[in-house]
Amino acid sequence: VTGVQTCALPILSVLLIACNDHDSEPTELTLSDNTLTISDEGGNITIMVTSNGYWHINTDGQNWYTLSATEGTGNQLISISIEQFNTADLMRAAQLTFDYADGQAVLVLTQNRPAPPANPDDISIRLRARGGSSSLTFPSGYKCHLVVPDTANWLVCSQLAEDDTTFSIDVAKNTGNANRATSIEVRSSYDELIRKFEIVQSWRNLEPGELLIEEVFFTSNIIEETGRPDKYHGDQYFRLTNNTDEVIYADGVLICEAFINSVQNYEYLEPNKDSIADVCTCYQIPGSGTDVPIAPGKSLIIANNAQNHKATNPNSFDLSAADFEWYDVSTNSVTDTDNPDIPNLNVWMTYTLSIWVLHDRGFKGYLLALPPNSVDNEVFLRDYQWTGQYIAHTLAGDFIMDIQRYAYKIPHAWVLDAVNLSVEEKFFTLSFDAKLDAGWAHCGTIDSDPTRYGHSVRRKTDENGKLIDTNNSTYDFISDAVPTLKENPVWK
Repeated sequence: VTGVQTCALPILSVLLIACNDHDSEPTELTLSDNTLTISDEGGNITIMVTSNGYWHINTDGQNWYTLSATEGTGNQLISISIEQFNTADLMRAAQLTFDYADGQAVLVLTQNRPAPPANPDDISIRLRARGGSSSLTFPSGYKCHLVVPDTANWLVCSQLAEDDTTFSIDVAKNTGNANRATSIEVRSSYDELIRKFEIVQSWRNLEPGELLIEEVFFTSNIIEETGRPDKYHGDQYFRLTNNTDEVIYADGVLICEAFINSVQNYEYLEPNKDSIADVCTCYQIPGSGTDVPIAPGKSLIIANNAQNHKATNPNSFDLSAADFEWYDVSTNSVTDTDNPDIPNLNVWMTYTLSIWVLHDRGFKGYLLALPPNSVDNEVFLRDYQWTGQYIAHTLAGDFIMDIQRYAYKIPHAWVLDAVNLSVEEKFFTLSFDAKLDAGWAHCGTIDSDPTRYGHSVRRKTDENGKLIDTNNSTYDFISDAVPTLKENPVWK
């Protein structure tokens, strides 16, 4: 027995030594990468932990990344989710420390700052004369500041907060006679150009082609008993239509009749049609800038007399709900009729001493114009009168005539739209230059054509329902048309 016991002691010692050697084996940990870099767009990356023991990750407390696990034993794949870098334009970095029994391993995680755009956008912003506020945006991912020229004292930019990607501009009213422009640059903290805005403010609130003459009803409707219309043509009207996709405002727009009669052979000694539209009436839509809104595709009806003309002539229209009427204070026995419930146009000037009616045979052109803010009625009458002489070529001979006091000049730059009218039998010249309207529309074909009554000239529409505007009334208009108020008496 004693021999057995003596023999067992060496074996036990070997086992104990073997156990002590295993307990003292060091814990090891390696990472598949010690540095990782990701773009500013963020995303997911992985790192492989290889270890023979327990480990724990200590983070630096930043919140732009998340880990799929923060501790483990042995080998494990860790997924790191990184947010898009959109709060600053500086590189950011984090340190992840992997603690294990016998040491530490460090992973440095870096995210690049957003690179500036290779071709920064150059965005054009067009503003109307009335000014106002606009909101502008630029790409996220940058700590930005604005660069505004000192000369742009007519606009104020909002300050940018650190995380903003928008800013606003407040633009003053343009009271001058010309457009004004400036540029605003959005730059990073490295002074890199991120986006550029080219700001152009017009001197007017409407641009040519936005508000169009859709229809002129100048012939009037006949009374069955007489076969002729009422001599005062009270049911004449204009239809003015918004041909844009935004709300526009008709405040301040002038409605004018041409001075030049399209069937008369006159030769003006100082011709100016290439730059001036000569007119003999100017009536203005009232308003201070935003009082007369017109929704996209909608119209204003401007009536001679805003009355229910059907009450005395079943062939006529009910214009008692017109948007405006033109009303004249007569200096003789022919007096106008006023509807106190319908606003009147402002009379800037008119040739008549009684009441203005549209030329019912269609020998005159009509235009819409918007003068600069600096030109009011007083300035217009003082500075824009057309004086001079012309030669009237008649069967009795040639006569030199003085241009009368009721002729005034509308610069082409003011004109929003124009339409020439005439009749084929007697056409001689366009009332307005071909740059404003290269053709003409008509009701009837001969002078005093009895078939003209009850017809209008109406602008055509394209396949999208937009009014056609090529500055050629021969093409743009339907002549001898059925009036819109015959087709749809309720236009609102």
